[in-house]
Amino acid sequence: MGGNRLGYLVLVLMTFPFMILYLVISSIVLFSHGYSPSSHFFAVLLIIGDTFFALQTSAYLYNFYKAQFHYPQTIANYYRRYASSRVAVFIMAFNEPAEIIERTVTAVKLATGERGRVFLLDDSTNVRIRESVKEIAKNYDVAYVHRENRRGAKAGAINDAMHLVTEEYLAVFDSDQRPSPEFFDEILPLLEDDGSLAYVQVPQVYVNTDASRMASAAQSVQALFFDYIAEGKSVSNAMFTCGSNVVYRVAALSDVGNFDETIVTEDMATAINMHARGWKSLYYNKKLVFGEGPSTLAAYFTQQGRWSLGSISLWPRVIKLMLRHPKRMKASQYWEYLNSTSWYLVGFANMFVILPPLTYVFLGIPPVVGPGILLFYALVPYLALSMTSFFLTMRLRGHGISSAILNISLNFVCFPVYLVSAVYALTGRKKPFKVTPKGQKGGKEPLVRLWPQLSLLFLLLFGAIAGLAKYLVDDSIGYAISSVWLIYVAVWIFGLFYVNSVSKETSIYAETLKVYSK
Repeated sequence: MGGNRLGYLVLVLMTFPFMILYLVISSIVLFSHGYSPSSHFFAVLLIIGDTFFALQTSAYLYNFYKAQFHYPQTIANYYRRYASSRVAVFIMAFNEPAEIIERTVTAVKLATGERGRVFLLDDSTNVRIRESVKEIAKNYDVAYVHRENRRGAKAGAINDAMHLVTEEYLAVFDSDQRPSPEFFDEILPLLEDDGSLAYVQVPQVYVNTDASRMASAAQSVQALFFDYIAEGKSVSNAMFTCGSNVVYRVAALSDVGNFDETIVTEDMATAINMHARGWKSLYYNKKLVFGEGPSTLAAYFTQQGRWSLGSISLWPRVIKLMLRHPKRMKASQYWEYLNSTSWYLVGFANMFVILPPLTYVFLGIPPVVGPGILLFYALVPYLALSMTSFFLTMRLRGHGISSAILNISLNFVCFPVYLVSAVYALTGRKKPFKVTPKGQKGGKEPLVRLWPQLSLLFLLLFGAIAGLAKYLVDDSIGYAISSVWLIYVAVWIFGLFYVNSVSKETSIYAETLKVYSK
């Protein structure tokens, strides 16, 4: 494996000069003389989109390097194997089915044992569900907490219950995230070993991958983040919390005024506040918590809509913090947070690299004036190397090519969700808070609700055909290049039909509950 790791690193390093070469050549070509104002506009869009993807590719490959060569040492520095401190555990609930919550309560009680207290924070508005959850809390000797005023959503629920916490540590689990029995045995010693640690985050693992192709695809996306990106961020002391599967030091929460209620992604916002106050964080990459991922396309869109809205809303805040207080965090921390909060602008970036060839094919507005073939020759090796690096780095952690393909495909499929979130976030408009539906069986998303994706797919395919037809007529290489690019994007959007599948009840819990009962 060591030889493979070194070979992958060489491949990764080869990607950067070709990336820089492409950006330089594209800048020269796209800003050469002979542009009309309309051509210049679409050329600028292309440059912005290309630069965005180059920066995000650089961030991913840099995190791959840190994860492979530096992350193991960050974990090896911790040596304590026992912790006597007590922990409070919050289970967050909001209108989820009672059976989902009961599974989680069972797992949490077994993991907590005698080392702390468990609180069921139920913000449910459905009276029937609320009564069922209250009964569960009573049966399992769990403190039940309900509030009528849902101020601050999840963050507000936690903050309102903080006065109940007398323990040194606070663990938070969503209603569908179930810790293994050894969870606290593994995590609490890490916090005991280093008093400057604000929190320890462990990965989210979706076990309901047999429920649908969507659930399996969602786990592929999670694996990419938690196997590489999170490890790399942890090396730079910039790993944010993910809202669940995390243990906080109560003193660190108190130091920043508890959870940030101004952003729907309260976890990332609170992590930024902690890092800006000098606290450290640790990502512990061991599968200690098992939960459920979105099993329908509609549920996945809801999840991605909330995450993208919150992340993009934090992007200007990180920029402002960096400009006003550059020494609050290290440059490497700012770099990681800028990349994390801007990632969901990928919806705009995708449109920026799709619109120029479409307008060229349909309206005759060329984004490239001059040696367009030169730009194509620069793009091919850069794209080939970056894609190969992505596929091989995924393979290094045991993920097949299908996982890598699903990651890319879902980014294109979710473009309307990301665009809407970006507009809301950048204009400061409020969007209704929605939690990801849990434990739901469901059918395919009706095609009428997928009209943005289907409309774009039609334009891409029709544009590719039109471009090839025009190339055969006037032999302009620009039409051929545009058609190839449009087909390339269309292939990824076709993944929509794969993930839009029927969801069924997962059978995994019979196996995982055996673990809990040991």
